Amino acid sequence: RYAGAAPVTLGQAGVSGLVDTAATVHWTGALDGLSANFNASLTAAIAARQRTVAPIPVTGSVVARYQGDQVTLTAARLATPAETVTAQGAISTGASGRAAIQVQWQSRDVAETETIAGRVAAGLGSAALPPLSLAGTATFAGTVSGALSAPRLDGHRAPAKLHFRGTA
Repeated sequence: RYAGAAPVTLGQAGVSGLVDTAATVHWTGALDGLSANFNASLTAAIAARQRTVAPIPVTGSVVARYQGDQVTLTAARLATPAETVTAQGAISTGASGRAAIQVQWQSRDVAETETIAGRVAAGLGSAALPPLSLAGTATFAGTVSGALSAPRLDGHRAPAKLHFRGTA
């Protein structure tokens, strides 16, 4: 959500699908004695405004644990036909509100990245994104760290045959 913008549902952003979840919760004594294991899977699609264009399928899964004031992501994964994003790490939900998450992104066709960004922007009511005519493959490995109010993303991208507006 952009600062000052009205809340938008995933449906308004062109995303529809199903989330299947399971949780096991244990609680002893005070509230800090609460712990939970959480598993979720996602099957969704990112639609285009033109109904004649096929939606992009999205699958995902999350395995996480909450204990004390920390959420530990054991494994999180989102995938489309050409993209995969994985993450693992920890987020503190306490007063410090800090993150330490390792993120990996791999694209076998960055044109799909451009298509997804355009569809989500259109669904959010943003102006059309300028066409970049992206092509090729790319990867990114990095970390999200720091305060949740101002997270920091550090990492390394490795374009492998990445093309921009017809460049070779």
